Amino acid sequence: MARDAINRGEIWLADTGKCKRAFEFGKKRPVIVIQSDKLNILAENGYYDHILVIPITKVRFEILEEFRLYLPPREKLLTGGYAACNALCFLRLEFFTQKLAEASEIEMEQIETSIKEILNLKG
Repeated sequence: MARDAINRGEIWLADTGKCKRAFEFGKKRPVIVIQSDKLNILAENGYYDHILVIPITKVRFEILEEFRLYLPPREKLLTGGYAACNALCFLRLEFFTQKLAEASEIEMEQIETSIKEILNLKG
């Protein structure tokens, strides 16, 4: 069965299986796609094979609270979790198994603000 196209702002289930590389979790986990759709299209067409994501975790971790955004359940995302903006990572395209939901525009703006803070970007 063909997988849906991956778009920025979507929440996907990523299954990294037994892979335990530095930036791959070795389990199933929801993630938010944050890279541009231009790169997503290149990935879908085989020119690029990684997608930049933010993992969603159940761990609140208060010391990093300013870099974590709570996402309530919606659509196929059955439990809420925290977008761990401080844990940006690339995942291989093959790990994306199912689209679960979409982040709202407000949530994406909050994520972008958090990423700018983490990377010390102005503007």
